[in-house]
Amino acid sequence: MLPKDNYIRHSIASIRAVLADLEAVLEQNVPATGLPCHPWSQRDPRWGDSLLGLATSKRFTLAAYGCLLTCYASATEMDPGVLNEWLKERRAFVDNGDGQLNLIVLDSFVSLGFKLSKDVWCLKDTAPIAEVYRCLAGGGLVIAGVSHKGVTNRVQHYIRVTKLSIDGKTVEIIDPLRDPGDEVVSGVAQYSNTWGYDPAHVFLRVMFYEATK
Repeated sequence: MLPKDNYIRHSIASIRAVLADLEAVLEQNVPATGLPCHPWSQRDPRWGDSLLGLATSKRFTLAAYGCLLTCYASATEMDPGVLNEWLKERRAFVDNGDGQLNLIVLDSFVSLGFKLSKDVWCLKDTAPIAEVYRCLAGGGLVIAGVSHKGVTNRVQHYIRVTKLSIDGKTVEIIDPLRDPGDEVVSGVAQYSNTWGYDPAHVFLRVMFYEATK
């Protein structure tokens, strides 16, 4: 038996060690493992002028409306232009409500290595950050809908979440709207809305995909 004072000191040291380990875990960023992670820009001139899906209106280019498709492309071995053609061949686009067949069928990627497991809209509640962490830790794909330029609380843009600390305070994303070579970004304050600037409030929609290969 340790003397009482030594026992207390030993216990305190043990508790401090556990807390230090916990703090290290909380600060750890979990990368999206298991799936490719290619930072693509929807504005890349190689495909930016291509029409999204089966759209007929010339305004629906990848450069203007291809953020979601480009997020998907980042998790495949196809660039956005090739993936666009691949989805068109499989008729994986539906009417967007404006008479344009350019809305992607969300569960079209099983043969490419990932399938939709959950689609969560967070317009009234905070985003499920713990689920995002677990999905990334499990090698899945997470795509978040955000308010572009923070002007409204509705989804206007999509980004891919690639790293997230378990407390949700540290995040890394791929933003396909940025210039080629500048797509990887730390933090999401630039998408802040009237609810806040952290991931739990910035993510207005979260699509979870689990790896199938």
